[in-house]
Amino acid sequence: MDMTGVIRKHDEYVSELILHYEKKGYRILDIDDFSQKLGYFPDFVAEKDGDITIVEVKSKEKPHDARISNMREIAEKCGYKFELKLIPKTPREEPFKDAIDNIHVTIKNAENLIKTGHIDNSIFMSWLAIEVCVRNFTRKSDEAVKPVPPGDIVRNAREFDLVNDDEIVFLRKMLYIRDRFVHGFVVDVEKNIAVNALKIAKKILKKILKQGKMDPVLSV
Repeated sequence: MDMTGVIRKHDEYVSELILHYEKKGYRILDIDDFSQKLGYFPDFVAEKDGDITIVEVKSKEKPHDARISNMREIAEKCGYKFELKLIPKTPREEPFKDAIDNIHVTIKNAENLIKTGHIDNSIFMSWLAIEVCVRNFTRKSDEAVKPVPPGDIVRNAREFDLVNDDEIVFLRKMLYIRDRFVHGFVVDVEKNIAVNALKIAKKILKKILKQGKMDPVLSV
């Protein structure tokens, strides 16, 4: 995974630096009082113990050696210190780890929850299995794993012919139950709903396996 990072926003980093300098006992001065003498507007000017420091913030991505050398030379001729601060990179966001490899475990958990009478939890597990399968099926192979709004799962399942019209109606019911579940409401449903939910989850998984959209070693 590429962890080289991305360049942070200029103004945000300047603000962070100003706070850092202030914590070190510097006083931040008005750049307008120095711009005419310098011939340019620095990002900020800091003073401590009578020494004035001109601070310029740049990105490593841009060539600026000649310009910076000129700015430094002018500042030092004016009797000021000059500091160049390069905007650091932050690590790129790690993509969400794909749960497709554990989908058979999720479905097995849904089965066991029905057997133990935990109907609401079983429906949630079946929905989770469906959501993971549909997400895996519909994204391009070179795309990073990203979260998908639950409502899109229902639409994509129908669009890619993973379910029929009757099952779409049932998926919408599952989505409603799922929403109540994750928002902390009590879910009181009959066992047959959990059984049907599990049935649809298995059907979608089988379709994906049949079309070679997943690792063939997975089985229902």
